[in-house]
Amino acid sequence: MNDDLIYRLRKRAEIRRQIPGRKSVENGEPDRIADLLEEAANEIERLEDIRNYYAEEQAKFLKPVTRGYILTCGCESQYGGFPSEWDSETRDCKPAVACGSLCEKHYSEYEARPAQYDTKESE
Repeated sequence: MNDDLIYRLRKRAEIRRQIPGRKSVENGEPDRIADLLEEAANEIERLEDIRNYYAEEQAKFLKPVTRGYILTCGCESQYGGFPSEWDSETRDCKPAVACGSLCEKHYSEYEARPAQYDTKESE
């Protein structure tokens, strides 16, 4: 559904830029509406990437059980937990960052924060 929307936004921007009677085309200036259409398409695509990242990360840490999920903190949840990271230590007592899905209680207890992710920058 969103791929179709992204395609249509970009196609409409392309069409606007090619209409010969448009003032911006005649003057060789940028079409601000077409720029906004492309910006909207890029933002939708970026948000989809983030959503897909979180879905993939959550799938790594959630183990299905009969009625829900067992979270990284050991709690059972019907709907899954918060993709999180928190300060921890390695077996050698060196600082480390742990990550996984936490329930609301353990999110606060561990002083967790939302899991960090890398996204590609749009050119």
